[in-house]
This record gives sequence, C-alpha cells and structure tokens, in this order.
Amino acid sequence: MRAAPNPWALLEEAAKPGLGVLTESSEGGEDVKSLEWHRAVKRYVLPRLNGRWQAHGALLYPVPFEWLWPGLVMSTRPGSRHFSVVALTQLLVRPFRAFSGISSIDLQRAAGWEAWVLPESLEDAGPVMEQFHERIVDVAMPFFEQHDSLTSCVALVERKVQDNPESVRDLEALFYLRVLTDDLDQALPIVDTIQALATVHAGESPWIGKLVQDVVRVANAARNDRNEALDILREYAEGTRAELKIRAST
Repeated sequence: MRAAPNPWALLEEAAKPGLGVLTESSEGGEDVKSLEWHRAVKRYVLPRLNGRWQAHGALLYPVPFEWLWPGLVMSTRPGSRHFSVVALTQLLVRPFRAFSGISSIDLQRAAGWEAWVLPESLEDAGPVMEQFHERIVDVAMPFFEQHDSLTSCVALVERKVQDNPESVRDLEALFYLRVLTDDLDQALPIVDTIQALATVHAGESPWIGKLVQDVVRVANAARNDRNEALDILREYAEGTRAELKIRAST
C-alpha cells in the first residue's frame, strides 16, 4: 500500500498566492480537450470521490459552495495532450474574469512532478486518472479543508497584505472578507488605503478604477445597511460565477 505524503508539508511548500490567467481550456467551456477530460473524470474519478462533486468542461469541484469556490481547474497547451490541474480557492465576491485564487496549489508538483497525458482513447485513460485521483485525495482535499472558511481566508490574506502592503488585489480581497465576516471596523479603513494606492497607480493599471468603484459601492452600502452590502456581494459572486462558467451549486 502506497504511503500518502504529508499534505500539510506539501501545502506549505507548494501553495501559491494566485493563479492568474490559464489557457483557453481552463474554464467551464466545451472545447474538445475539456470534453475529453470531462469524460475521463466522469468515468474514472467522480465515482470514487466521497461527498457531492460536480464536473463539467475543465472544472471539478465539491458542492455546495457560497462565497468561496473550491475548485480544480484543468489546463492544456495548444497542440499537446499533456494537462495540468490546479486546486484553488476563489473568492467569488471579488469581481474577476479569470481564475485567480486567494490561494492555489499545482497538483502535479505538490508531491513530486508527474507527466499527465490524456490518451486519445477513453478506454486508456484509467492509469492517468488514477494518478489524478491520488493527488485529489492526498493534496486537494486537505488544501480545501485548510481554506474552507472565511475566517481562515482572512488570516491567509492578512499575512499576504503584511508581506506586500501595496497589493491592491490583496487589499480588495481582505476588504470583502472583512465585510462578509461582519467586521466593518476593520473593513472600512481598507477602502481609504485602496483609494490612495489607486491614485498613485491609476496610470499603470487601467483596471484599478473599476476595482475602486466596486469596493466603494459595497462600503457605502455597508455603512447604511449590512444586508444591502451582502446583496451587492451576492450580485458580484453571481457575476464571477457566470464569467468563469461555474455552474450553480446544487
């Protein structure tokens, strides 16, 4: 019987702050490779997962979820049948058009690098799907457990802000998390910091204006009625889910 690696040591070594933009296959769409991968996952992986999981396109994830989306995202390179999978925790209330987890981990590299190649025949996909399933159990599931609450994510993003206090994206995430955890005394001062940094970097980063508008909208609502702020955050989360083609939790 194989010895499972220590997941916490793996997470400490391999967890990364964000994923950024992946390839065209790294969304819930229906390109050819995503469909082939989905069929292999449906046959060889889903029946072996405990609990409720959904798979479609290049995505595989446990359900239900609300503000935080724990997901596995497959990506490929044009002209290659090699594929990689990243586990990430996406803060859905942060409006963003790409998979950019507040934390992420590369399943291929977390326990020693493996070359994963999707065979052309579904009948031949069993061995590579077995390797993938092992990494889900040994790496992805402990990773999701470590980042399964708003409180744990607050602590994670706070450390990131301490390391890089001028990261507008991290400050944005921390603001939304503070609102979600009903800590407005800590959340609202972050808005002033974001606005100050936006003034300095507006010319370098054209997207920052929209980020500030979104944050200020939530802050203004939160000052008057937290429920109104939560309604806006639900709107943001739905927009992110639609952009990334993440199907509703069932």
